[in-house]
Amino acid sequence: MATLWISAADTFDPTGPFTESAVQFASEVLYKLSGKKYTGIQTVTEVYTADVNMANVTNPALISGNMYNIPRGLEGQRNLRLRNTPVRSIISVTYQGRELDPSEYSLRNNSYIVQKNSLPWALNDVQELEVTYTFGTPVPAAGKRAASRLANELILSEMGSANCALPERISSVARQGVSYTILDPQEFINNGKVGIYEIDLFLAAVNPSKAKKRSKVFVAGGPRIERVN
Repeated sequence: MATLWISAADTFDPTGPFTESAVQFASEVLYKLSGKKYTGIQTVTEVYTADVNMANVTNPALISGNMYNIPRGLEGQRNLRLRNTPVRSIISVTYQGRELDPSEYSLRNNSYIVQKNSLPWALNDVQELEVTYTFGTPVPAAGKRAASRLANELILSEMGSANCALPERISSVARQGVSYTILDPQEFINNGKVGIYEIDLFLAAVNPSKAKKRSKVFVAGGPRIERVN
């Protein structure tokens, strides 16, 4: 998981002893149950470099439906793919000891940067490139509300409050003078839900297929399409 969906201030007990762990738990659970779609927004600074013997380095390339390892060579490469995606904005790029003007490069497909006139990025152990950028997918308002509700219920559970709406595993039943205890199978867990209507409504809306992670589209052998951001 990348970032928290909510903060302690979004709960009814911001300074309580159980709040921090409840916020972390709620954010982590909903992040995964929603298919890992909403990572939140982060800013990071990364340094890209390469060994001197780049002639021995290869990049995988898909050509006519077949995968080949193409030598990269000392001349560098046109596309410098950033580690985290989707990239939302480039804050700064420092190359060969100089901060580049934004007009000297462009962001493509929310994932990599290209120099003006498609000049290659020539990297080695001396000529490094430093990039500061923001990336991620913002959490929607419904997701924040769901996380806040789940965190609040977790706090109530830790406090032993009777107002907690989280489903219990054990139920007591009395029939015809006989008392016994049964375990709730909690089948909603197997369906990717948590058992609270407001939260499960959000999960059903954003992840109806109960996917484990975001889907991607890959066309083998198809033409490459670039989007300039």
